[in-house]
Amino acid sequence: MKYSNLKSEYIKEQIQGRKFGCEYVESLIKIEQLALGKNFGMVTGYMIKGLQEKYSKEWETIWLEVNPKQYYANIAHKKKREEKRKKEEETLDTKMDKEIEINKTDWVKAGGRI
Repeated sequence: MKYSNLKSEYIKEQIQGRKFGCEYVESLIKIEQLALGKNFGMVTGYMIKGLQEKYSKEWETIWLEVNPKQYYANIAHKKKREEKRKKEEETLDTKMDKEIEINKTDWVKAGGRI
């Protein structure tokens, strides 16, 4: 049942001519299951990160094939999160620069040199 009910044509093509139990195909099936909303419990996050890094081209191909709407939503969310992180980093840099200037001024008031 697991192999005959696949949604992804890409995975079906990858099965052709391979021996049963192929780790590569099993990984592709996990990607499809994630794209279709399956939750693997506590390890889901690790699976997403690991599979996405190891099989980046396959990840994109399968997601675009079986759940393109969610794929693009995930990309938009990731971009937003990255922009927020960048902004927070810039804010922190500005705060640190101000603190350094305050400390330099205080240093001079205490008799030190810059």
